[in-house]
Amino acid sequence: MRRLKRRGPAELPAPSPAARKALGPYARGRLVEKALGQTLALDVPWDVFSSQRIDDGTLLLLKNLPEGEPRSLLDLGCGYGALGLPIAARWPSARCLLFVLDLLAVAASAHNAR
Repeated sequence: MRRLKRRGPAELPAPSPAARKALGPYARGRLVEKALGQTLALDVPWDVFSSQRIDDGTLLLLKNLPEGEPRSLLDLGCGYGALGLPIAARWPSARCLLFVLDLLAVAASAHNAR
């Protein structure tokens, strides 16, 4: 039986100075996401889902959105905003509500929305 090698945490570019201010010691790094015809830099904190890379499910959803401009978006469990923020940036006239219970993720998504 072949054993899987454990990988350490992915090396990310350093978080922005604004992220260090918003997230304090939890600021982990910066992910760059190319989706919906634009590039977004998302600062990610430690201890939130998919903080090393944007997960495959989110990327799949972004690539397979319904056609046309949405009037509204509800992103439940938004984390640091990897799904909702690219949609909000692409269609700024849409009403977007990102919701998450984790206060660290709230701080990260609010920071990334600026």
